[in-house]
Amino acid sequence: MRGKIFDLCNVFPEYFVISVPLFNDVIRDELDEWLYVVKHSEVKKDFKSPYMKTIYEESSKAS
Repeated sequence: MRGKIFDLCNVFPEYFVISVPLFNDVIRDELDEWLYVVKHSEVKKDFKSPYMKTIYEESSKAS
């Protein structure tokens, strides 16, 4: 009995290397919002990601 055959894309995960200091602060999508928060430790009010409200509330408690 042979093992299962998998497509290569289902075996190896994708990894992205992102340089946060080189992020240009242009917000186009949810990933850009996360990069902004990591770079500046600040959540802008106009962020659209559903998780940003939670992050804002948690960071307000910690301050």
